[in-house]
Amino acid sequence: MTLRTSIRGLRARRLLRLGWSQETSSEHPRRIHSTAMLTAAEDKAKAKTDTYKLLIVGGGSAGTAVASKFAQKLDKHFIGIIEPSQTHYYQPMFTLVGSGQRHISQTHRPTGSVLPDNCDWLQTSVSGFSPADNTVSTADGRLINYEYLVLALGMETNYQLVKGLPEALEHDPAVCSNYHPKYAQKTFPAMQAFKEGNAIFTYPNTLIKCGGAAQKILYMTEEYFRKTGKRDKATMIYNTSLGVVFPVPKYSKALYAQILQRNIQLNLMRNLVEVRHETKEAVFEVLGSDGVLETYWP
Repeated sequence: MTLRTSIRGLRARRLLRLGWSQETSSEHPRRIHSTAMLTAAEDKAKAKTDTYKLLIVGGGSAGTAVASKFAQKLDKHFIGIIEPSQTHYYQPMFTLVGSGQRHISQTHRPTGSVLPDNCDWLQTSVSGFSPADNTVSTADGRLINYEYLVLALGMETNYQLVKGLPEALEHDPAVCSNYHPKYAQKTFPAMQAFKEGNAIFTYPNTLIKCGGAAQKILYMTEEYFRKTGKRDKATMIYNTSLGVVFPVPKYSKALYAQILQRNIQLNLMRNLVEVRHETKEAVFEVLGSDGVLETYWP
């Protein structure tokens, strides 16, 4: 063994110790590859895997919060988030948009910008669950395996359940909803345009995203009317499908005191069933009655 051969062997061992390997071929007798490149390739392959330690369905505020929490503990590509939307909305801010305190542009960001970097974003929707197999099927035909599953799907707004409401939201500037980014932008202009008559706020007879949102804008509007000199000309009405002001007794008592103090007309067990925006009529069903309906005009 010559001195040159010995030096080459020592150099090769040092390179291997540093994470390098030597490949010999007729075309490239001494090609050196970095294991860092191999690691990148492995990461890329892992990113396409259909198995996750933690799978989160939904990339809204709840799903993003869970992902951020566990991204600090789990390695890259161990967390998958299924979310089809390209835009992430911070929906609690919609009430502030409706009251004129925030602009709608402040409520949203690109979804990719709010998700943790070491999570895989699966830009599709769920088509089925199989708890027995620990799998989730997606709309693009993938079968995702998981060890732990978190459901943070949120809720859909089904305005079509109220007759005439979709048309009223599109065509009547006095009909608005703080549960939707488009219609929340109508609320403050409606408050500004209001002159006199009934101002009706509703709580539906369905599951709802935020149980307090309907009352938040009620109190904000009442305060705005007082500050702008319109309160004496406004009849503030809160029609709720519930049998109480709020489901939690502690808060219900405090909110009822606010309703009395602000002289707001409270009607329990009232569910909105129709909006006739051409004639400015709102029709409510009296829950628990034998089909009794009440119609409110401006």
